Amino acid sequence: MAMETDSREMCAEADAWWVQVGNICAITAGHNIGRIGTIQHTEKHPGGHNIVHVKDKTGATWATRQGNVFVLGTGNTAAISLPRNKGIKLSIVEEASRRAQKASKRD
Repeated sequence: MAMETDSREMCAEADAWWVQVGNICAITAGHNIGRIGTIQHTEKHPGGHNIVHVKDKTGATWATRQGNVFVLGTGNTAAISLPRNKGIKLSIVEEASRRAQKASKRD
């Protein structure tokens, strides 16, 4: 039983080390799932969920629970290759115009 407690504490310390200001991260759950950005700051809430504030390359900012954040690398360099759109969420109008451009190229 003591070994399990120690390993959980070590994992919690490792997670806290990775979620640092300036690291690039992806959102894995919640309303902003799939978005990629840079960690701006974290809010510690004892007894509750810690909140992480993230900013993407377009300047959009949002907040999510720390459990929804997956760190991709340190600084602005990701340890893995990013998707084609780099995790940037488009507005409904931008998405519609992009689809119309693709449709006009096919015709």
